[in-house]
Amino acid sequence: MFGYTTLELKALVESAIGCSKHYLKAHGKPVPSEARASIERVYEHLALTEPDINDIRVAVGMRNAIIHDYLNLDWKKLEPVVREKNTIMYTCA
Repeated sequence: MFGYTTLELKALVESAIGCSKHYLKAHGKPVPSEARASIERVYEHLALTEPDINDIRVAVGMRNAIIHDYLNLDWKKLEPVVREKNTIMYTCA
């Protein structure tokens, strides 16, 4: 469970982060170094409303926790959240 859930969430969120940074650069906009800020700038630039920006912020935060604080995560609680939010992240792609 640990490996699959971690890789799945990381891949989804990092795709969103990468796409947002490429979009900003391609449109001559400043590219923030902070992952969450780059996604927020794209939301502002495109006036996006879905998926909800708060869901995206939570996903980025969870990705950061997995990368930097994974020893303290409760993986039994994480799995249902990832499964539920998967649909949201896939519609973003």
